[in-house]
Amino acid sequence: MAKAKILVQDIADALNLSRTTVSKVLNNSGSVSPQTRERVLHKAAELNYKCYSLIQPVLTENLDLEEAFTAQSTDAPEEESAPSQQSQIAVFFSKGIDKQHIGFNLLSVLGQELSRKNYSISMYFIQEAEFQSLLLPPTFHLEQTASIFCIELLDKSYSRMLCSLGKPILFFDAYAGILEDSLPADVLTAESQFRLTGLIKNLIQKYHLQKIGFFGSSLHCLSFFERWLGFRAAILSCGLEYDETYSIIANDDLYWDDRWLLTQLKRMDSLPELFVCANDALACQLMRILASLNIHCPRDILITGFDNCPIASTNQPGITTIDPHSSDLAWEATSLILSRLEEPKQPYRNIRLQSSVIERESTLRR
Repeated sequence: MAKAKILVQDIADALNLSRTTVSKVLNNSGSVSPQTRERVLHKAAELNYKCYSLIQPVLTENLDLEEAFTAQSTDAPEEESAPSQQSQIAVFFSKGIDKQHIGFNLLSVLGQELSRKNYSISMYFIQEAEFQSLLLPPTFHLEQTASIFCIELLDKSYSRMLCSLGKPILFFDAYAGILEDSLPADVLTAESQFRLTGLIKNLIQKYHLQKIGFFGSSLHCLSFFERWLGFRAAILSCGLEYDETYSIIANDDLYWDDRWLLTQLKRMDSLPELFVCANDALACQLMRILASLNIHCPRDILITGFDNCPIASTNQPGITTIDPHSSDLAWEATSLILSRLEEPKQPYRNIRLQSSVIERESTLRR
């Protein structure tokens, strides 16, 4: 007997939430608290719900999630099927993927292209307890899995455990030291280091800057570490000395603690002329806290981000950032997954795709 399809209502009933609330989370629409969003994503992964709206975000205002899945499935052209016993691409993630996350657009293209090869995507939300115990999700079935795609799965021990399963693994970003460890896996990121070096050098030379600071955890992940290296390289190539007192580099969670961040800024003898933020979300947070101190960008300080998230263009002022070209990353991820399945013994690859600078008001002075 075929296993019953898990519906939005099943998730709602399991969590004692309304169907509307659950649909908002799965469709990435409307206002839902972070706590509720986390509960819904976890329960969806636990029930092995095929969360297609996260993969193919083509929902209209009046289109139900299950209807969207059916519409997309019937539109896909028929091609040669993958082996039925290994027809799933497992996507592992540990944080919610909303429209501000680079993984959102990436999964859109990835899901569409893999479906053309008759592979389905199963989403697995990895909890802290599973990281600590090195446990696979309870609904994950290794024998049905063709490949594992990890989106910002940053735990070193867990990453090594996944690489021991004997399945092709692709990491989109990873823990900071993954390239040193030479794991049997492919790694894909947007080029961070050299593009950021170029952006910072241009700003230093354009405005004759002397005081440059970095904002973000340099060891949070591989991409943050490479952005940190790009920041240091720009300072060195411009003949400046690195002064760590202009940077705020700490544990990840602290950056969202307004009181802590205010304290760090007030402790500085003088602020940098340019803050290089590890991503756009951090840039927005920094601008907001600085504004509470009557320090405004770009009048008093220049700020850059990274990722070109939607918020980078809607923020006031708009954030100068680096676009990683998520659609190109998605095409490359698809190609890496399929080519590894076709030729499993080919050398493992560390791929960097070219990114581009987008200048906005946060680095433009009149």
